[in-house]
Amino acid sequence: MRDAGAALDGPRGSSQSVIQRFWQVLDPNGAPGVYRRFRGAFVTRELGVVGVREHPVGVDGPGDVDSGPLVRGVSASASAVTIGSARAAGDDDLARTLAREAEVLGLAFTWRGERRFAFGRLPVGAAFLAWALATRPAPEGPHAPLPRIPAIWGWWLAAAWLSVAAATAAVAR
Repeated sequence: MRDAGAALDGPRGSSQSVIQRFWQVLDPNGAPGVYRRFRGAFVTRELGVVGVREHPVGVDGPGDVDSGPLVRGVSASASAVTIGSARAAGDDDLARTLAREAEVLGLAFTWRGERRFAFGRLPVGAAFLAWALATRPAPEGPHAPLPRIPAIWGWWLAAAWLSVAAATAAVAR
């Protein structure tokens, strides 16, 4: 039996990414320190891609309905929402990196004037991104820089997605 008041679970990236977006408004003086701790505990680089883990670095756990499926511990929803959190915190480098990756990994395209992701099958992804990108950017603050990602990574990912699409089309015939 658990002790009364004991935590059932630790902090999660899917909730912390939302909290960080509002922390800047609720506590402007304390927010920078809290954001730096969030960034250090959840922002990671896996397989050459920057993302937000569902569980803190060093902690493995399952995904759920909030996080979606996890790839090497990284949550797509937490990563998308963190774009807004990073913008609100003045961490423009992280916001730009995550937004670029969302375009590539989310298979973004425009059809009849509308932006769609995952062949139009993932409207919630578009909603997360719209909400995050609508965040007013704060002036850049003193954040630990992320390792630079070579521009070529996007081409490799695009080639991989095109290969998957071509193989799927071939099997469908």
